[in-house]
Amino acid sequence: APESFEQDFAFMAEAGYAHELLNKGRMRSATFWNPAVFESLATYNKDRTLITHLRHKADTPEASSELFVVNCHLTAGPEAGRRLRQMHEALDTIRKEQNKAKATPTPPVVVVGDFNSQGNSAVRHLLLNQEVTPEFRESGDPTERGVQGQQITSKTRKQTVGPFQDAYARAYESGPSPATLVVPLLDDKMVHQDTGAITADVTEQVRKMFGKFSSDRQVMTRPEVEQWLLTINKVLGRGSEYRSAMKRMEERGAEHMTFDDFLSVYESELKEGKFWGVEYDLGVVNGQGMAEPGSPPFEATFDYVYYTTQTLKVHSVQEVLTQAETAAVKSGSRLPNEWHPSDHLPVTVTLQFAAEEA
Repeated sequence: APESFEQDFAFMAEAGYAHELLNKGRMRSATFWNPAVFESLATYNKDRTLITHLRHKADTPEASSELFVVNCHLTAGPEAGRRLRQMHEALDTIRKEQNKAKATPTPPVVVVGDFNSQGNSAVRHLLLNQEVTPEFRESGDPTERGVQGQQITSKTRKQTVGPFQDAYARAYESGPSPATLVVPLLDDKMVHQDTGAITADVTEQVRKMFGKFSSDRQVMTRPEVEQWLLTINKVLGRGSEYRSAMKRMEERGAEHMTFDDFLSVYESELKEGKFWGVEYDLGVVNGQGMAEPGSPPFEATFDYVYYTTQTLKVHSVQEVLTQAETAAVKSGSRLPNEWHPSDHLPVTVTLQFAAEEA
């Protein structure tokens, strides 16, 4: 969280790293670098992307190299068009800044983060093929039900930063890249696959949660709403549930929420694909969510490292889990857990400037 970021990552400062934190929005990416190795030249804050312009310090000015890092946490849910606009804006920012500086060619660029999509997405197509036309259609992402075949953009989106490569796809070219999200399989238990409507079982669980805080089982007063929010989010003022609840009370001009208001908060969460967030809330309040012990997990590849192929080379990639950790996760030790604090797994790549390749 932005409020606790400096404290949470004090260990990085103690290790000598400098950083930039995205200055807006809820999902704030952060980029760290070693100031003994890199000098920060500029930072650009865009829609869910943080662009950091760095210069690699070398023994001589002639040997120094510049580098752009695009760190992203793109919009989740059925928002392919917005994700494409977010990535296009970031890459176009680099193009514009290079044009202003009359710098050619464009320095190496690394694009990393949570893309909230997989398969042949518009963002991936833009990075690999440098353009997305109105005829393009996404495919290969089972989490994007109901949107296959839809137009993503009404006009051609191009980027001239250069063709990119997916570092893990290159390393695992003989097979699929590893999953970076391993969580309980929940979507078919929470929403009807044909309509996207919330299921009766989840509605009952949400009603049970409502009853935990509503003293009369009819409405939740503002203090009761705040107690619910503190229970699931630990502090007031954070989380999409908080924003939805405040919006609904404001729209009603009331200091309370009905069950329909309360249910609509979770309907919105599910519409945005936040199955695991809803599962967390149910577990915290009711003691049990919708996950069935022993059922296979849902696996997806949402996190990537892309690099410009003409200016960077992959030196190595790290497995996201050891064989023992993979076996533990698939046998029931779901993420997050006592040894891994996130439902996402880290992607780690060592890159080198192409000119330095031996």
